[in-house]
Amino acid sequence: MRAVVNELGATTQRTARLVQQLLSMGRLDLEGRSDLALVPVDLGALAREVGETYLDAALEKQIELELVAGDTPVCVRGEPDLLGEALGNLIDNAIRCTPAGGSVLIAIRRSPPSLGVADSGPGVPAEQRAAMFERFVRGPEPSGEGTGLGLAIVREIAVLHGAEVQLGDSEAGGASVTIRFPAAEAATG
Repeated sequence: MRAVVNELGATTQRTARLVQQLLSMGRLDLEGRSDLALVPVDLGALAREVGETYLDAALEKQIELELVAGDTPVCVRGEPDLLGEALGNLIDNAIRCTPAGGSVLIAIRRSPPSLGVADSGPGVPAEQRAAMFERFVRGPEPSGEGTGLGLAIVREIAVLHGAEVQLGDSEAGGASVTIRFPAAEAATG
């Protein structure tokens, strides 16, 4: 009975995550793009706030979650909730893909203004990276209960902000995803 209840709880969480991601994709469709209210967003403060919500998940897998942001704020013009959602998807993916005992690094850079997440997971082969931003595409060795929507959502949010997303290798041997904002879009906060 306990196993059935645990499986039901896990299924409910996966379904809730899928529904949330599908709703996000719907909000990002063309109809919603015209009324985006851009305000100055401190990427370091955003990263701290969003990163804190993933501390329990990281601790549960014994993953070191680290933020490198510097002392000086790095601000861009953006929609805070959408940028938080994009960063949350990146952190969630990194934690899911990183084996127990690994590391996830959130980094904020000033020039050009950017935020990135790097992990010590298996990484993504170069020939598969472009496809990873398509809807319902998962990594070469999918693990866990991901839906393949996270990076598609990140890409759409980046496009809305005039930013670009790049998937590459991390120094820790896994994947690195960076959202780079145009320097002209930097804002003073």
